[in-house]
Amino acid sequence: MDRIKELATDINQKRHVFLEDSIRSRDWQTLMSMVDTKNKVFLICENIPTQWPRPNNIEVINIHYWAWKTSKWMRDKMRDRSFTKMFKRSSETIQNDFFFTLGNDKDRDRLLMVKYLSDTGLIQGARFSSPNIGKIDLPQDPELYDPALGEPVTATRLETEILPYSRIRDDESNTDTIVSASRSSGFHLVLDNEFSQERCGNVNEKPLWPSLAQTPAYWITSDHVSDQLRRWGFDCLNQEPAPHGLWPRVKHHARNIWHLKQIQRSKPWQQKWQDLQGGLIENNRQALLSLHDRISEDVEQQLNSKEFSW
Repeated sequence: MDRIKELATDINQKRHVFLEDSIRSRDWQTLMSMVDTKNKVFLICENIPTQWPRPNNIEVINIHYWAWKTSKWMRDKMRDRSFTKMFKRSSETIQNDFFFTLGNDKDRDRLLMVKYLSDTGLIQGARFSSPNIGKIDLPQDPELYDPALGEPVTATRLETEILPYSRIRDDESNTDTIVSASRSSGFHLVLDNEFSQERCGNVNEKPLWPSLAQTPAYWITSDHVSDQLRRWGFDCLNQEPAPHGLWPRVKHHARNIWHLKQIQRSKPWQQKWQDLQGGLIENNRQALLSLHDRISEDVEQQLNSKEFSW
């Protein structure tokens, strides 16, 4: 709440305000209710949904800074002659069912997703990097856990596998490691931050990695992020929208992951399935190549249409 009050004060006193936070819709409504200035204010944000209400004098400019920055070096990497292009995926080089990274042990949504994959055995055959998950507070599922126990769920202790947790920061320095791990897996599981939350959902580097690796992607992210990615031309293996709520989403994604694992049980079936993903992979590769310029052009159009000035 202190942060909301601080932002409201800035909006009421300044002409330009930077909002880098990933904000919940209800917090946004609270923030807008505290705006009492009649002056025109430019609110420069990462990715505030256009349908979120605001006073007429509040002009929102979405700059998608992290996606813009990441797509620049990824595009340059793809254009580098030393970067190996993947024109056809062979089942003979696929050693793992799927690949994902978890680099934050504070995000309850992702911790719960990984724990559920572990509890159900779906994580077997995956290549992943994760911090050790100890005893943490997680919401209890009455179908799996006895709520009468009154104790926090003790998560399965997942020892770091394949990729050391200390090295798997999702940034440019790990390009070769992440691309190699992704390419040796049947699909790339994008495990995004707070995927069940009604936040504005800043688009970060996570959903862009599969396009660089040229691997089919399955998104576990918020509706807002997936909608934005599709507006930019990206697509994924998800066939239907996830339900609302953390547990329903976790189970929905787990069922889909189970299905994708079954497809890869035999090499002939796996090869046929990978061949069918060629169009999706090429589509996402082209979307990534054009993303940096697309965001730049979009920001320029916003500035012009809203008569931005310092």
